[in-house]
Amino acid sequence: MAIQNITLKQITSTTSLSSLDNISVLNSSASATITVSSDGGSNTVTLKTGESISLQSSSGYSLPTITITLGAESTVELMYN
Repeated sequence: MAIQNITLKQITSTTSLSSLDNISVLNSSASATITVSSDGGSNTVTLKTGESISLQSSSGYSLPTITITLGAESTVELMYN
């Protein structure tokens, strides 16, 4: 198995990420919900405080552009490669 680099990042504003193989999103906000979407918003998941989602592409493919929309005073933890 090849060595993979994993990025850990905390975001506090709306962010879009492209060409990823894997992404995990944790809503670490005290009370705000966040939205994780792809394909221009046609596929959307809302995460409440403490909830998370992990997405993984099939071997040889990348995920579509993932947009994470945050409300005021929101914080999100990301792990991706």
